Amino acid sequence: MSLKEINRLYIKVQDLNIHVKLAITVEGVIKQTHALKSAFDILRRFNFDFYFIDIEQKDVQSLLNKKSNMFNHSMSYFDYYNQLIDASHIHTSKFVYTKLTKKCFKLYKENTPLETADLMCHILIMLKRGCGVGYELMTKDSMDIALMNRHGIYEPLMYLYQIVKPFIGKPLSIHENYIVFKDFQNIHILLFNSLKHRFSPQEVHKFVLRPHVLPTKAMLFIQTLNREHGFIDYALPPLLNETYIERTLLHYIEQANTPKAEIKQFIRTANPLEFELHYDELKYIRISPS
Repeated sequence: MSLKEINRLYIKVQDLNIHVKLAITVEGVIKQTHALKSAFDILRRFNFDFYFIDIEQKDVQSLLNKKSNMFNHSMSYFDYYNQLIDASHIHTSKFVYTKLTKKCFKLYKENTPLETADLMCHILIMLKRGCGVGYELMTKDSMDIALMNRHGIYEPLMYLYQIVKPFIGKPLSIHENYIVFKDFQNIHILLFNSLKHRFSPQEVHKFVLRPHVLPTKAMLFIQTLNREHGFIDYALPPLLNETYIERTLLHYIEQANTPKAEIKQFIRTANPLEFELHYDELKYIRISPS
């Protein structure tokens, strides 16, 4: 669609005075302008609700390299993405990374699922930048990052979004391997393996909460996401994606493929409250006074 057609359509929708969100593909505008600055001027003038950019497409990277010396082939996908956002002077919350794939992760091993450290690295970038991201709904290709596998069972990414939901839009204290914030009553903590602190399957990390920061009595709600709880590719390997499996059997697998949930009672003593984090594991803790 030409820029003139987009402009006419945009005006028509505005005149209808209906409450719909409008989006535009950034690369589509860049292709129709001589300079990157002109493309950004047009995008800001349109003032769409969302700006999609499919940064992992080679032709999009080549287009940006051609239009500006701010970009070059040595940059990572996220470098391209962040540089584009900064240069556009459009708020980060309006940008959407059209389709994230495993190509975006430098340490990814082709024949194994992404680790929680990789997924959390991605989530932290999204939390800090405040922008959106697109995924495949169901796995189609080995490089896809999807919400469900080919049998329609949740991938760990779906559970991860459910777990981080309490942290979205909150004033967070973000560290290399944990996030914490306190609302009116509860303390919310997210523990995870960081990319900088990958450790062996035999190692265990301990996190300690000093007694003075805790209520006298509390209810602990704990969710654990790991290879035994929530990683479908370990319960149902991808090599079975093309294999027919009875729906009743899939139902049993689906029921077992969820993060582990626990509720514990806590009474404050002189001893600190400790949590253990194992290899390729993520743990959410909510501490509520009781």
